Amino acid sequence: MSSYYPGDQQPEPSWQQEPQYWATMPQQAVPQQSQRRRGGMGFAIAAAVFLVLALIFVPLFLSERSAHEKTRAQVAAKEKSLSDTSKSLEEQKGKVTQLEKDKQAQATELEELRKCKQAAKDSIAGVAAKDDPKTKDAIDRMFKHCDADR
Repeated sequence: MSSYYPGDQQPEPSWQQEPQYWATMPQQAVPQQSQRRRGGMGFAIAAAVFLVLALIFVPLFLSERSAHEKTRAQVAAKEKSLSDTSKSLEEQKGKVTQLEKDKQAQATELEELRKCKQAAKDSIAGVAAKDDPKTKDAIDRMFKHCDADR
């Protein structure tokens, strides 16, 4: 019978010694499993924390996004209203400018009509007073200021 031990020396079993069956196992196997368990446990804790945070923040995010969309719609409506008001204001400014031009033209025409009226009064007064040179001058002014094309 061949012996496993070199030199045919077999160790004597001792009942006083503890068996050393763990000595034949790799020394890193036990700590690696422990580290794996700790890593797995840490991952599970981290995942649970992230899940809780997600459950808290997802509804908050969705409500804020909804509020943001409402605000964006309100801003768009206000911008459109402001744009419409701005266009209306520009139209009104154009009308005001045109009215000021019309007012100036009418003021000029009114002044011409007043001159015409005064010339007509003077010509009538001259005819009533039988003053030919004054009447002739008034009628000339009347024709000058009272244009027939108006």
